Amino acid sequence: MNAKTIIKYLPGMILFCLIILGSIRTTGGMPLNLPVEICITSKEFYPPNYPKLCADDPELKKRIFGPGMQSIIFPVEKAFKLGYKPAQKPLKEGYFSEYEVSLLTEMLDHLGIWRVHPWNPDGTWRK
Repeated sequence: MNAKTIIKYLPGMILFCLIILGSIRTTGGMPLNLPVEICITSKEFYPPNYPKLCADDPELKKRIFGPGMQSIIFPVEKAFKLGYKPAQKPLKEGYFSEYEVSLLTEMLDHLGIWRVHPWNPDGTWRK
């Protein structure tokens, strides 16, 4: 094989590899050490950035946690063991879901080119 042949077929080989990587599905879930804010009275948990987003708006925080409700931060694994469930709104928005993406998408996420998950692999939340 000479250099001209390789150059001729290189775009096709790259496209073929991208199609293969795009068709392989991978699944996973959130890291178990992901910190969540639990609400003691409602037995639900939220991503920490939910309350932080409404820290400047006490009325919004009151609507999320209710009047007089207390909340503390735990790893999600401990929250599940203590019987807490994810709050419905963040769950529907994809904060606590398991995911199924292509291997190509997962690679792009790890490279920081295309963000798919609201958390980092090390268990921290993305800003």
